[in-house]
Amino acid sequence: MIKFYFFLFLFPVLPNYLRTVPLSTNYIFWPVIMQIITQNTGETISGKILDAKTGMPVPYASIQLLATNTGTISDTAGQFILVLKAEHQRNLVQISAIGYKTRAIEAAKLLATSSEGKVIVNLMPVSAPLNEVQVKAKPQKFALKKVGSQIDKFTSFHHVFKSYVEKVDTTEGPEIGIPIYFKKYPAYLQNLNFCLTGSGAEETILSFKLYYLKNNLPAKRLNAQNIILKIPPQHTGWIEIDLKPYNISLQQDFMVALEWIKDGEQKEKAWLASPALVKPKEPVFYKRANQANWRKLESTTVGMYVTLLYSK
Repeated sequence: MIKFYFFLFLFPVLPNYLRTVPLSTNYIFWPVIMQIITQNTGETISGKILDAKTGMPVPYASIQLLATNTGTISDTAGQFILVLKAEHQRNLVQISAIGYKTRAIEAAKLLATSSEGKVIVNLMPVSAPLNEVQVKAKPQKFALKKVGSQIDKFTSFHHVFKSYVEKVDTTEGPEIGIPIYFKKYPAYLQNLNFCLTGSGAEETILSFKLYYLKNNLPAKRLNAQNIILKIPPQHTGWIEIDLKPYNISLQQDFMVALEWIKDGEQKEKAWLASPALVKPKEPVFYKRANQANWRKLESTTVGMYVTLLYSK
């Protein structure tokens, strides 16, 4: 049995009281409420993702069984385990990673390549084309602008996300993000800031992602690098991801997101708390796994904003 709980802290009114409200599995929030898939029969694909040119491991690669919600992510050594039902032998397994060409292999054929119970998947690196930059002699004046939800960590409302699970067959990366609307493009992304009012007893690893917006919905993925952030246990306060070294230039409205790619081995100790704001001006987008559809949460928001550099 899987139980999901949402904890709402009302500090000014009930400083020592924690309300617990059950959530249906159709209404799941990032980052700690994870989609759990239990497999009773079938086979397990165990393997390693390697760089086809260097032979080095490819960490945090996405391994997704297409036409299903089953998927996993390789660890820092490129290793992964994917549980496969018997009826999914003919499904394609898609392996993708930032900076590499995506591969799709039939599950049965992937199993047939195993040696001593292990499969090796080589990904070919690809180079991202660089946009042409025109340099003008005319001096420009630049300014910084913070855009997003600058919620103080001492707000009255806080989200605490926690899951209780008995068995985990897949490791998936739910994402949460906010749209950024700006009037003076081009703009250069300087940093992403988000606030935590607490975290569990396990280290949390997050991946920064950037998307263009199309019809006010997240669309094309923008950043070509894996930008990884490790949050120590029991952390509180604002966290800044310095994005200046990546020279990210933006020409239109976009969305910043964080993907939870690891929540520790002891699931009961993994949780994150964030300040909340009821009825925000802008929505929050979230999705359960790497290839799930985005959903919109309009009732509350999270403490997250970016700093943009633009020409005055």
